[in-house]
Amino acid sequence: MSAVLTEKPEQNEQVTRLSVRGVVSQAVKAIAEPSADEIYIFGTRGDGKTYGALIGMIEHAKKHASLGFELPVMWMGVTDAHTSHKYKTVPTMKQSAWAGGWRFLDDYHVAEFYAGGCTWVRLHLFGIEDQNAMDRVRAECHAVWFEEPAPAAVLVQSGGISEAAWLLALTSRRLPTHGHVSLATLNYPDEDHWCWRRAFGNPTQGIAPVEGALAFRVPPGERASAADRASWEKALDGRPDMLNRLIAGQPGVVLMGLPVAQGYRSDRQLSAVPLAPMKHEPLFCGLDGGHTPTLVIGQEWRGQLRIFAALAEERGGMRQLMERQAVPWFTKHAPWALDQPETWILGGHDPNVDTDDESDIDQNPLKVVRSVLGGHWLPGPVTWEGRRGPLLTRLSKTDESSNPGLILNGGHPGCHLLDKALSGRWYYKTNRLETTAKDQPHKPNHPWEDLGDATCYLIARVTPGARIKPPTPQNKNRAKSYAVR
Repeated sequence: MSAVLTEKPEQNEQVTRLSVRGVVSQAVKAIAEPSADEIYIFGTRGDGKTYGALIGMIEHAKKHASLGFELPVMWMGVTDAHTSHKYKTVPTMKQSAWAGGWRFLDDYHVAEFYAGGCTWVRLHLFGIEDQNAMDRVRAECHAVWFEEPAPAAVLVQSGGISEAAWLLALTSRRLPTHGHVSLATLNYPDEDHWCWRRAFGNPTQGIAPVEGALAFRVPPGERASAADRASWEKALDGRPDMLNRLIAGQPGVVLMGLPVAQGYRSDRQLSAVPLAPMKHEPLFCGLDGGHTPTLVIGQEWRGQLRIFAALAEERGGMRQLMERQAVPWFTKHAPWALDQPETWILGGHDPNVDTDDESDIDQNPLKVVRSVLGGHWLPGPVTWEGRRGPLLTRLSKTDESSNPGLILNGGHPGCHLLDKALSGRWYYKTNRLETTAKDQPHKPNHPWEDLGDATCYLIARVTPGARIKPPTPQNKNRAKSYAVR
C-alpha cells in the first residue's frame, strides 16, 4: 500500500515513496476506514509499527477529505515523555522515504504532513509526564495515537502510559470525521498490561477482551532485516525477558531492574498442572503486612517447597485478608488444618504486624490472624540479608533428579502473580550503568514487594531447626510438641 495524496480530486497526485506489506498493511487499512473503536498493533523491534501508524494517518486523511470533511485531521500523539518522541518518533518521520512530507513546529511538539499544497495531518506530540500533561489528553481531536504505552527498560526506553490516560483520550475524539480512531503501537507487554488485556483479555483471570477492540500481531522479521535482528539478539543475550518481547514476539514480564529472586525460572518452577496439599502434613505460611497484606501458603515435601496459594488483599487490611481469602482457601483445600491450626498451620510473619497501628482494624494485626485463622506464628528475620539468604539458597536448591527446590501451583491465580514477582517485578532499582542503586528491593512496588517478602517469611519459617515428626490424626497429644518448632 502506498500513500497517494491530492489536494483536490482534479489536481495532480503527489506520491510519497512509502509502502507497507503483510500485517502492517492490514492495520493501515483498519486505521484508514476504522470499523473498530480501539486498534492495537503489537510487534517486535524494527517491524514497522510506527511506520505503519504514520501511513495509516495519511490514508485516514485521504478518506476523511474524500467524504468532504475539513482538513487537517487532528491527531493526538501520546507517549511516556516528549523526549521519547524526539529521539524515536521524529527520526522515523525524517527518513528520506517521506520525501520531506513531515514538518515540525514548536520544538517538535507539533508534526504536520504537508503535500500537494495542503496540510493533511496535524499531529500533536507530547508525553504524560505530570498532571498538566494529562490535561492535554482532554483536548478535542479526530483521532488518538499512543506510542509504546507499555513500559520497557532495554533498547526501547519507555516508562509506559496508564490505562486512565487511554480512557480519557477516548472521550476526546469529538471532531467530525468519517471514523474516530484510537490506535496503540507497542512492543509486546506483559500479559496483564492493560493494552494486552483490552485487546486479548486474560483467560487466567476470566477477563474478556474489550468489545470493539481490534488487535494485530506483526510477525517477527516482517520488516526488520535478518542482520539487524541477529545484532539485537546478541545485544540482549542474557535477557530472556527482552528477547521474548523484542525479538521472538511473545508477551512477558518487563524487567525494570535487577530481579531479586536470582535463580528463579518460570519455565521450570511454575507448575503446568495444579498442585494440592498433602493431608496431615504441615502447611507453612508467610505473612507480610502494611500496604497490601499478603499470605503465601506452601508445604515442604522431600526437600521441595511447593507453594499452593499467594493471597494479596489490595482493598483491605489484615482482617479482610483472613476472612475473604485465607479462611475460604483453607476451608476448600485443607479443612483438616482448621481443625487443629496450632498443629498444621505454621507461620512466619513480618515483625511489623505485631503492632497496634494497622489501617482498617482496631487491634494488633497478628492477633487478628490468630483469632480468625489460628496457627502457630513466629516472627521472620528483621534484616533484609536475613530474608534474602534463605530465599537465594532455596532458589538454588535442586534434588538428585534436578527438580527445583521451589515450585509454584500453576492452578492458582495468585501463584501467577507470584510468578511475575519472582520473574522480575520484584527488583533492585538500577542506575544507567545497570548496577544496583541500593542493596534493597525497590519500594514502593505493590503488590510485588509484598508477594516477595511474604515468600521470604515462608521460606525462613521452613528453614530453621530440625523438624519434629508430626503427630498422626490418632495421636493428638503430640500436637503441641510439633507446634513449637
